[in-house]
Amino acid sequence: MKTLIFGGSFNPPHWGHVFAVCKATSLGEFDNILVIPAYQHPYDKPLEKYSRRIEMCSIAFEWIPRVQVRSTEYHLNSTTGQRIYMYDVVNHFIDQDPSPEVHLLGGKETANDMDNWHRSDELKDLVYVMVIDREDGVMPGISSTEIRDKLAGNDWQGSHDIEAMVPKGVLEYIQENGLYSEKKNGLYDGKAS
Repeated sequence: MKTLIFGGSFNPPHWGHVFAVCKATSLGEFDNILVIPAYQHPYDKPLEKYSRRIEMCSIAFEWIPRVQVRSTEYHLNSTTGQRIYMYDVVNHFIDQDPSPEVHLLGGKETANDMDNWHRSDELKDLVYVMVIDREDGVMPGISSTEIRDKLAGNDWQGSHDIEAMVPKGVLEYIQENGLYSEKKNGLYDGKAS
């Protein structure tokens, strides 16, 4: 079985993320494409609540064939009580099916940063890395940080700019739940609630 794992903060998921998954799907090489939001950011950056990021990812990705959004990091954390890294996620899937071919999907920044990841040398022995570069003119140059800043500034209302960055359903979810509307302590608490 050939599995592609797309991990990330998805804080929030945007068209660049969706495009990367669509591009990977269009290759027709993968039996499963798993979108796995980080339960906690590996560098301790603040995140919106986990349950909300899972929901936004479901809205953004689950319409794409063979794509599933999984809360694997949350479940592994609940089981072990320890911080979960991509190495743990990959091993979890290998334990379930000892003969999988596991690929990681990421951007150029992800590939360049992999040497800093937890148990990176062992991880590189377990996976292939598929790099999608947003600077190649094919991928939209969108950043979740830029989206959060626009939403927190409340200067985007009626702007096509933000609508061009975030899928409509995700933007509606953000608006309905008042997410990213202002920068305050505890907004991105990284909890599973």
